[in-house]
Amino acid sequence: MSALFLLGLTICLVGCEEGTEIRMPPELVGSWRTSTEAYQDRYLMMTPLEVRFGADGGDSAIHPVAEVREILEQDKKIYRIAYLSNDAGDEREYWLSVEYRSHDRTLLLVNQPGMVWERALSFD
Repeated sequence: MSALFLLGLTICLVGCEEGTEIRMPPELVGSWRTSTEAYQDRYLMMTPLEVRFGADGGDSAIHPVAEVREILEQDKKIYRIAYLSNDAGDEREYWLSVEYRSHDRTLLLVNQPGMVWERALSFD
C-alpha cells in the first residue's frame, strides 16, 4: 500500500506541477492601430495574457494566449503567438505571427507585410 501511495504522490507531483504562465513580451503589450484605410477602425490589443481583436464602436474578441515563440529570421524578430478561441463551444488554437521592428517600434503582421501597426496605447 505504501508503494502505491508513493507512486501516486510521484505522479501527482510530476503531473500536477504548477504551470508556468504564458506572458506576452513587453514590447508587444499595448493597443495597436494601422493607418491603412480599410482597417483604420480596427485595433489589435495585446495584454500580458490575452490577444484582442476589435473595431471602434463594436465588441472585441478576447483570446487567452497559449504560447509565445520568438524567432529570429535574418535581421527580423518574429513572434508567433498561439491563442485560444472558443467558436461555438469548440476550443481551437490559432496562430498570429507578427514582426516587431525595434527601430521604429511598430508591428507588421507576417501575412500582411505592407500594413504597419503603430502602438496607440501602452500599458507601461
